[in-house]
Amino acid sequence: MDKSIKIASLLGIFIISISIFYYLVVFLPYREQASFDLRERAQEAKEQQIRDVKIKEEEREESLAAELSAIREDYKQEWDSNVKRLGRTDETLPEDVAETVEEHYQQSKDEAFKRWGTK
Repeated sequence: MDKSIKIASLLGIFIISISIFYYLVVFLPYREQASFDLRERAQEAKEQQIRDVKIKEEEREESLAAELSAIREDYKQEWDSNVKRLGRTDETLPEDVAETVEEHYQQSKDEAFKRWGTK
């Protein structure tokens, strides 16, 4: 009986040793790696989101700049067409016409800023 108790005790110690070994050598490193991978993926997702927002902001700024450039061109063409229509040689317009052209220009700019979410 004494021999069977020793064998059972040794077998129990062996099983406990294998369990501790598995926990320390296999399970804990795997859990730490999984936790590290999860944090890394979360960080990458956050960085990608920041890049996406930055790209969207750059596209918005480019679109606004393009629209403002087109508005400026329209303003110049409207001014020149009024100068030509009125037969002016000095590139100036009467005050009432100039105010109308300026108001239209300012209104177009304000609409562009509203559309692109600035000002």
